[in-house]
Amino acid sequence: MVASIDIIRKLSAKESLIRAFNNRQTLVFRKVYMDNGSEQILTTTYTPEESEGKDFEAETMDYLGSGYGGSVFRLKDNEGRLIDKVLKVVRTFPNKEDGKPFKYSELLVNTPMPERKKFFPGSLKSMTMNRIQADFFRKLLKSTDPIPKGLPKVFKYSEGKLPPTLRREMIAAKSETAKKFPEETYVSLWIMEYIPCVWKNEFCGKAPSNRKWTVSNLKNKEYNEENKAYEEVATYVLEDMNYVMKDVVNPRNFGIRDNGEIVYFDPFLIPYPSQDLNTNEKLMASLLYGFKGEEKFKKAIDNGNYFRYRSF
Repeated sequence: MVASIDIIRKLSAKESLIRAFNNRQTLVFRKVYMDNGSEQILTTTYTPEESEGKDFEAETMDYLGSGYGGSVFRLKDNEGRLIDKVLKVVRTFPNKEDGKPFKYSELLVNTPMPERKKFFPGSLKSMTMNRIQADFFRKLLKSTDPIPKGLPKVFKYSEGKLPPTLRREMIAAKSETAKKFPEETYVSLWIMEYIPCVWKNEFCGKAPSNRKWTVSNLKNKEYNEENKAYEEVATYVLEDMNYVMKDVVNPRNFGIRDNGEIVYFDPFLIPYPSQDLNTNEKLMASLLYGFKGEEKFKKAIDNGNYFRYRSF
């Protein structure tokens, strides 16, 4: 794997390798995590004889899953062992171009109606959802306030054109990534904690996985812990971060830590309320709400049902 020092510094959550050749020697740059949490770039030089048989082509991640325009990979340490961190990469657009607000209105007007209405990789609706979620996790990383246990820990955030080396690693982990993330795609990415018990592995037996995805069913006492965690998260996300959440009834969007704590790691977020938003945010929120969507949220917030039940 060949990467730039900048990529090593910003993106990788394991020992990363880059090879350079000078006077028939192999120079290896490694990024390592120290016990005190700091990062160091170290170098080692090998002669041709010393490097013979050494394999510097290291896999750095395993594919976990995908959604609309985004993919998640579990990262590895410098020994190739899986660690408790994941990399999420989503396809989106920038907030600013050349120091000015991104012209979302022009993008909206020039986008065919099917791409405005439907979720699929590369559609405007998917990229808009991803833009808002990316902003949320960026803010979560920077927050100095206490964060509910029901949200994942975030360790790093970055955005820009997808680096070719990272794209190759993603494709190596999952070949379909090549189609989802074309070359030079604009992406947001962040590293967050790995949640071990999810719908795919039946929540490790800690919660029902075979369930009806309905609000009325989730009022049953067997879902009390999920609902308590949701109430705490929904309150924080609205009152402290000014977002409402959708699709949290979907069991694919939350998981359980080893200690039993419920974590909503993939919420569908919309900035709220619209009167406090800038022009781009208003347009993006309107696209995602649907017909009279904000009115429905306001009613549920006012009567308290929004916080008690995952009704959106």
